[in-house]
Amino acid sequence: MSQQAGIWHYDQRSVSPEQFAAFDRQLTVQGPDSRGEYAEPGFAMLHRAFYITREDTLEMQPVRTLHRTVLTWDGRLDNRDELLAALGRTALDLPTDAEIVSAALAAWDVQALPRLIGDWALAWWNARFRRLILARDYIGVRKLYYLAGRESFYWSTDLAALVLHSGQPYTLCDTYFAGYFTTYPEPQLTPYQE
Repeated sequence: MSQQAGIWHYDQRSVSPEQFAAFDRQLTVQGPDSRGEYAEPGFAMLHRAFYITREDTLEMQPVRTLHRTVLTWDGRLDNRDELLAALGRTALDLPTDAEIVSAALAAWDVQALPRLIGDWALAWWNARFRRLILARDYIGVRKLYYLAGRESFYWSTDLAALVLHSGQPYTLCDTYFAGYFTTYPEPQLTPYQE
């Protein structure tokens, strides 16, 4: 499974290169095959690829569009042909799942999300409107953690990256641990309240 992470400072102050590099190092172990990033004032996103299929080797992430949107994707589409037909495109035009998803989001905005059948997590940034969408498939097998603070927003597919490198304080979540030790913690919880 590929890895993704990002940092958004609402006031557009620069993202610290050291902090971004720390996120990158944390994700490298699980995403050793390629690396891509996107940055603008106050915002940066990272993708670390782990190739599983032949199509994966064709991916260049983050996927950028002419509409100033940027996508990082970790997943598998099970309805590629259906989406390509609905978009009026072919696998030659859009050879990777990430490109198909990016085109679907460009065409249908967030209404594309319920149409994505498979196992996935994504981050989609619209630079023009400064809007970030984080989403996972409805079963949520692929993790996507986030931390929303007063001044910044962080996300990652690796919880350790957030905890170790966001620079934010964390409080242990008693409800999570009670569930962990008795049956199973609620799926929306993590070991941290934040």
